[in-house]
Amino acid sequence: MRLIPAKDVQCCFRKRTGSFVYLKFSESSVRWLKLKEDLVYGVCYNGNVCWVKPETLVVEMPFSAIAGNAAGEMEWEKNVGVKGGLSERLARLKIEAREKQQELWSVEQELQEKCKHRFRPLTKKELADQWMSVGARCLDCGMDFGWRCKVSPTGYCEYGDDGSEYCIHCEHPSERK
Repeated sequence: MRLIPAKDVQCCFRKRTGSFVYLKFSESSVRWLKLKEDLVYGVCYNGNVCWVKPETLVVEMPFSAIAGNAAGEMEWEKNVGVKGGLSERLARLKIEAREKQQELWSVEQELQEKCKHRFRPLTKKELADQWMSVGARCLDCGMDFGWRCKVSPTGYCEYGDDGSEYCIHCEHPSERK
């Protein structure tokens, strides 16, 4: 890897720590586009434009590297399932996070399936309240069952398969304030 000042690049370059290859703008293009003439500009295969100071050290690259850069990223996207100009490390972290999230979801599902579902006991005041609206969240697995029900053997309101909005045990509505 030979570093040269950006102003001396003939055709293409990449930044020292970067992986994208840029086609250098000609001086006439910089003038025609009315860009700052004291900077060196480049355009990547995906249309992104970069600029560097003329004395910045860059890696001169052959023109064919642009096509390789594009093909490499497309191959990366296809194999990894991540689209866009993300760095390889960030893409891998996102994939790992997705895998951990799925693993956690599986463990959570297993816990909820095996759980015997316990709810906090209703207070005397809640038992006396005709329009009681207390949430039914399991103390062990955290699963949310909607509303508590004083009549249901499960401890929470259940609604008919016919799409009814009223509990089949206490007849309270599913929508409550």
